[in-house]
Amino acid sequence: MRLLKIAASVLVLLLASTTQLLAQGSSTGTILGRVSDASGASLPGANVIIMNTATGTAHSVKSNGSGDYTVPELQPGPYKVTVEAPGFGSQVSSLTVVVAQEARVDAQLKLGGAVETIEVNTSGAQLDTDTASCRSSSVRSKWSSYPSMAATSSISCLSVRVPCKP
Repeated sequence: MRLLKIAASVLVLLLASTTQLLAQGSSTGTILGRVSDASGASLPGANVIIMNTATGTAHSVKSNGSGDYTVPELQPGPYKVTVEAPGFGSQVSSLTVVVAQEARVDAQLKLGGAVETIEVNTSGAQLDTDTASCRSSSVRSKWSSYPSMAATSSISCLSVRVPCKP
């Protein structure tokens, strides 16, 4: 009987110490968040890179159909979170993860960053590079109206690189 009481006491002590260890929590943290566009709509499939800047360890995840992402079991320390999606810019955030913390890093991405097309339309004189002559009469008339070009020699035409016919 005495042995049974000792065994029961040991069992109670073991259970009490186990629950105390569990109550202390985890020694890691979590980074989670939501990725959306400028209007607030979720962006599924966005690439989220979480890098521990002290160790260089990186974790890469994609946002789910709701634009949410979660990276659990991160060691405490400084982190850089980079979020990017095709057709959108990227966002970089820095934070420090502490023990048993769930740090939220939401990202709102703006359009752009992928391919931007710039179209430039001009209307001016076109130079025919085969004959070195202008196709625009307005340019030809401007050059011929200068007094120094009225009676020029071939050498002065070469110095300004304008075709002249004296």
